[in-house]
Amino acid sequence: DQGYLSEDGVEVKTDAGTDKIRDWDKAPIALIQKSNDCSITLEFVQVSAAVAKTMFGDANVEVDATTGKVKAIHYTGDLLSHFGWLFRMRDANGPYVLAAFDGMVTGMSGFKLAKGEVVSFKAEIELFKNPANNRFFSILR
Repeated sequence: DQGYLSEDGVEVKTDAGTDKIRDWDKAPIALIQKSNDCSITLEFVQVSAAVAKTMFGDANVEVDATTGKVKAIHYTGDLLSHFGWLFRMRDANGPYVLAAFDGMVTGMSGFKLAKGEVVSFKAEIELFKNPANNRFFSILR
């Protein structure tokens, strides 16, 4: 359980970029796919051990054995582990589930420490294909 996300929710980004191949008359005759990227962006709004380990890696987070609270976070810049996520949300239309099978945190926009504000982590998570060739699926109920 990663805990709470900001009110902005989870944003899914897809990019299936193509290049147009044109004939002598400049009419498109074919498309060449150049990319097939998929990522999600979100903001964690708490510093739990689970969130810290997701953002910085298990080995880079010190947790108090008695309280379970984060004692220290180290930043190394190393590639992080792959995880799967299941987001359960609700909007005016009812429950919504987004399952991301295989993802890795590839970006963090930093975090702010300020009196009167909650420490939060904005993350970009690159999604990779699972054995069934899917990156995510969603269920609207």
